[in-house]
Amino acid sequence: MLERSLLALTATLLLLATCWGVLRWQRRAQRRLQSPVLAAFWQEVGVKEGPAIVAFSTPECAQCRLLQKPALGELRRLVPDVPIVQVDAAAYPHVASAFGVFTVPTTVVLDERLRPVATNNGYVPAGRLHRQLGRLRQA
Repeated sequence: MLERSLLALTATLLLLATCWGVLRWQRRAQRRLQSPVLAAFWQEVGVKEGPAIVAFSTPECAQCRLLQKPALGELRRLVPDVPIVQVDAAAYPHVASAFGVFTVPTTVVLDERLRPVATNNGYVPAGRLHRQLGRLRQA
């Protein structure tokens, strides 16, 4: 009986520690996205409000060139009013870090206040990005 109680207590403490860690990570991510460096980047690329798409790639990424770039071109034809910002993650590591990008291609869908609402790691087809934008516009 005592062993079960200790096991339950240990599991509860682990769950609480995990939740606390996730909350800390989310607060850090919010601070990174509100940094002056990122504000300067938005000004540099000319995006003032969303919704928008940020697509991270590198020059060496074959999947970015062969799959993601054509999909973004198709998305641009579907929704010409939504800015699609293509970012070289190697040239702008501080921007990639602010968005938590660990792999390319990565696409991030931003809401009207330029807050991430969907992050897609790896190739994502234009249809999926279009649906993610559609959900944003319905909300």
